Amino acid sequence: MRAARSPGPSRLIWMFTIGPIDLASIGSYAGQSPRCSMVPPSGQGAAVMNRILPPAGPPRVLALAQLVNSLGDGAYYACSALFFTRIVGLSPTQVGLGLTLAWGTGMLAGVPMGHLADRWGPRRTALLLALLTAAALSAFLVVRSFPAFLVAACAYACCQAGLTSARQALLAGLDPEATPLRPAVDVPAGQLLLMPAAWGGYAGVKVATVAPGNPERGLPRIQGVYLLLDGRTLAPLAALPGIALTSLRTPAVSALAVRHLAPQGAASLLVFGTGPQAWGHVIALREVRPVERVTVAGRDQDRAAAFAGRCRALGLEAAVAAGPDRTRRAVAEADLIACCTGARTPLFPGGLVKDDAVVVAVGSHEPAARELDGDLIARATVVVEARGAALAEAGDLITPLSAGMITDGHIAGNLADLVGGGVIPGAGPGVFKSVGMAWEDLVVAAAAYRKWAASR
Repeated sequence: MRAARSPGPSRLIWMFTIGPIDLASIGSYAGQSPRCSMVPPSGQGAAVMNRILPPAGPPRVLALAQLVNSLGDGAYYACSALFFTRIVGLSPTQVGLGLTLAWGTGMLAGVPMGHLADRWGPRRTALLLALLTAAALSAFLVVRSFPAFLVAACAYACCQAGLTSARQALLAGLDPEATPLRPAVDVPAGQLLLMPAAWGGYAGVKVATVAPGNPERGLPRIQGVYLLLDGRTLAPLAALPGIALTSLRTPAVSALAVRHLAPQGAASLLVFGTGPQAWGHVIALREVRPVERVTVAGRDQDRAAAFAGRCRALGLEAAVAAGPDRTRRAVAEADLIACCTGARTPLFPGGLVKDDAVVVAVGSHEPAARELDGDLIARATVVVEARGAALAEAGDLITPLSAGMITDGHIAGNLADLVGGGVIPGAGPGVFKSVGMAWEDLVVAAAAYRKWAASR
């Protein structure tokens, strides 16, 4: 078991709440500094406000609504005791016991109510529970006995617990399915990708390039730049190097999925690829699981050996899977498998993967390219960032779907479903297929900017 490390000053706390990551190490491995060109907020007061208040727009309005609701709750608690004892005729002991039991019931109802918000959507759930809360409060007007009071109080507490969960989901303001698909333009050297998104007080766009021939030139396959904007005025706030940003957010999203899919004791990791994403996944996955052994599979054996050496420098056992036989054996033994390549055909036979293993595939985002075969997809619990994006861009899913090996309903859920507890694992392995989405870049870029602004 690896001992916990104390985060240093250069560490950025992931927005996905999975722990700290050293942005400098990923940026340096990618060949770019993680430094950003920032436009400071106007005045010292703006920095303080950015630190205290939620982002401008709907999140700030919802936070104000929550404040007003809390003040109303306080007034309710103070006045209800007088109403129930002097008007209804209950004893103080009955009122205290009833409210205690009611709020205990509300605490237990919080989790299933949160799942309801994940399933129905936070807006619809919040509206329904607000109406039910009003009905429960109205019921107090006709209460004339302790049993009736207890039923009404429990109903009110449960509705309030669910309403709080729905408000928190609305404050988060992120729906993976609502993110627009990115346009991709083919050019002679590869592809140009445009990835815009808006959330809370921020908007942003990443211009990314994919050049398949770059690794042979000693250059990154994926490059780009990110422009972070103020959500209200669309004024530029920061320009961030695309490689450093992508090398941070993609492993972070994968680690979030692994945290919820993989067994707690997953200790062996097989990595396909030797580029920035492969390295980022080694760093990220060992933050959420006790990874002790890393096996590297790459086309260039020299680069694979150098990659294994970097893993050993972190205190990990590391080896290179040289040749098809060793690669197949590594697949069969691995607890975690990270596919971070530009491959257009499956990297290994899916039937070799253990039933309790978790496979992450992040290398392809084209309908005709895939790293995983249909056999693995068909027997796996499959989670994606968003169903719409995966069914439009993920060849790992589109190919077996076209061949009739799976149906649309084979996807067990998206990231929101997974985190909310809505994904039920099957008997086979887990698979997380990522194509990369604009909201992920925006969340991480906004977090970096807020951290920078707060330090001014």
